[in-house]
Amino acid sequence: HAAQKVNGSTTEFGRRRVHPSIMEEIGYEDCDYISHEIDASWWQSRFYNWTIPIELHVPCRDPLQHLMSQCNYMNFRFNCSSGKFKEQVLRC
Repeated sequence: HAAQKVNGSTTEFGRRRVHPSIMEEIGYEDCDYISHEIDASWWQSRFYNWTIPIELHVPCRDPLQHLMSQCNYMNFRFNCSSGKFKEQVLRC
């Protein structure tokens, strides 16, 4: 599996992982399933005016695990010894 260079990026893309610019060019009309972990505005901007129904599958997670996962994704680190949990959650 060789690296595919798209728009100067050397990240590995191919049939298993298609570059976002190629996905946008091809479109999603013929897709049976779309898996994309991204901000909700992405979904709304692409599918709001579709004439065919779509289903959004949202995973159920423990709220604390979900919070920690989202903060980790944004590279936010909690200081558990500070005692200022609310402030840290709001910053995350």
